[in-house]
Amino acid sequence: MKLLRKIRIMQIEILYFLLNIFKNKPELNIMAAFIEKYPNSEYPIWHKVNDGSWQVSFNENHHHAVASFTDDGNWLGSRIFTQFMLLPQNIREAFESQFSKDLIMGVYTLKFKKASLYEFLVNENNKTKSLLFSTSGLLLNSSALKSYAL
Repeated sequence: MKLLRKIRIMQIEILYFLLNIFKNKPELNIMAAFIEKYPNSEYPIWHKVNDGSWQVSFNENHHHAVASFTDDGNWLGSRIFTQFMLLPQNIREAFESQFSKDLIMGVYTLKFKKASLYEFLVNENNKTKSLLFSTSGLLLNSSALKSYAL
């Protein structure tokens, strides 16, 4: 009787484990949208966001990236790590005309349906600050991100 009870508990634990694995995966249409958008991606790790959308962290062309998709598979945007020297020249010049390269902690390309932006994470007075630049090299207010992302 004790053996039967242990087997039953083990079956329940396995079922619970499997349900949690599948619960943390998006539906096939979302994964298909991701593969269509990023066919060369590697190592995708999915995460469901509180608003019902999905984020996927992955590597593409040796760069780390995060993309967001709605629950029906529409792409919302992506944040792709890049190197300063790989940025367009006008972006590098715009940044260097106002800030020191020594402040840079990370550089990202933000891609949205409407536009792309460049984000610089900088160390200013021992605090991390986000600076946004348009593709023309204009330094933007951080609240401008909402209008680009829609």
